[in-house]
Amino acid sequence: MDQRSTPPASSMVLQQLARVLEPLVRLLLKFGGTYPQLAELTKAVFVKVAQEELMAEGRRLTDSNLAITTGIHRKDIKRLRAEVKEEPLSGHERLPVSLASTVFTKWLTDPNYLGKNGQPQTLARFGDENSFESLVQSVSTDIHPRTILDELFRLGLIEVGDYQVRPLKTSFVPNPDVAHMLEFLGMNLHDHAAAAVHNLRGTSLPFLEQSVASDSLDPSTIGEMMDITRGEWRSVLKKIVPQLEAREVKNEVASEPSAKTAISRIRIGMYFYAEELETASSDGGSNLQIARGRS
Repeated sequence: MDQRSTPPASSMVLQQLARVLEPLVRLLLKFGGTYPQLAELTKAVFVKVAQEELMAEGRRLTDSNLAITTGIHRKDIKRLRAEVKEEPLSGHERLPVSLASTVFTKWLTDPNYLGKNGQPQTLARFGDENSFESLVQSVSTDIHPRTILDELFRLGLIEVGDYQVRPLKTSFVPNPDVAHMLEFLGMNLHDHAAAAVHNLRGTSLPFLEQSVASDSLDPSTIGEMMDITRGEWRSVLKKIVPQLEAREVKNEVASEPSAKTAISRIRIGMYFYAEELETASSDGGSNLQIARGRS
């Protein structure tokens, strides 16, 4: 291959990141997230990780070095370094707020749209005062009220009638069960990605990070394969969990107050995913693939 036509390493990484981001952006859109929020969060992640990398390499931790490394403007670097130091990536309140969220929050808190019991009122869809239309226009006149109506309905936050709009939730945040699932998702995807990146960097002993895939299955067999996989996972749990418990450092008080016991964490997982393809392979050969990486 002509070396000049070979994409740089960063381009190859970005192509794969786009694939990884697709389901995550789908999730973000489902819960009312927007691109500006993701962009601001990504900047903060860039600054946090770049600081860690520069320190690990023994390089000077300056705004200029961070700007060159990340491509983020020095003015933003200074602001983000202070924010990351104060509250690393957990301060969601400093992210840009979506217009739909702003409108719904005002509906839940503005006395003009609350009843005597302090609960948000059912609003007329149209009107100059105390209507959904006036509510949206009090926040922004750049977006048509129908657009915000459709977005809040898509998010399951309102019930829409011919002439009225009624709120179904009392906040713009997920319920506790969903919040717990989101936290679980974040931890799982983080550690899976961290294992794969660790292996690609090739700096030390590789982690296990393998999979098996086929793109020629009869759709009617997916349920059967899912049951087989879940059964295998239960077998893994029965074998692994006692081994982990036997090796965990007991939470005992050290004899010396200054003594610290070094501990490590691990995560072991298995996943199953299936989707229907438009066409099957026509060459008659096996389409079974085993991805091994460096593990």
